[in-house]
Amino acid sequence: MYLFNLYFFIIIFLFCCCNDDEESVLTNMALYCKIRPNKTFVIVEYEQEYFPGIVKNKKNTKVEVSNMVMSLTNWKWPDKEDRLWYHSAQIKEIIKDPELVTATSSRSAIYAVPEIEKFRSKSV
Repeated sequence: MYLFNLYFFIIIFLFCCCNDDEESVLTNMALYCKIRPNKTFVIVEYEQEYFPGIVKNKKNTKVEVSNMVMSLTNWKWPDKEDRLWYHSAQIKEIIKDPELVTATSSRSAIYAVPEIEKFRSKSV
């Protein structure tokens, strides 16, 4: 049964990523397999912009991510949680936990996400 599920997952994954080259598909699959809900931070691409966030759920070839919002040159959690489902191809990188820069309260905490700089410079 396990092999059938793995085979089914691979077929679905390849179908969803059929516009990518073979190397991209394998990279996306490797990233997807490493993701753990409520533990894994990622960078996602949405409308040609890049955002850090934490994975909340994953199902088939999609992941639900709670995204951070930009605050000047750093990042913070929005007042109202911003959760979206992304195809695994939109997950660009698994990153370390964001680094706390300053906090007066848990709601106003500001974080640095150094890994995102290489992606943000591409979109400018």
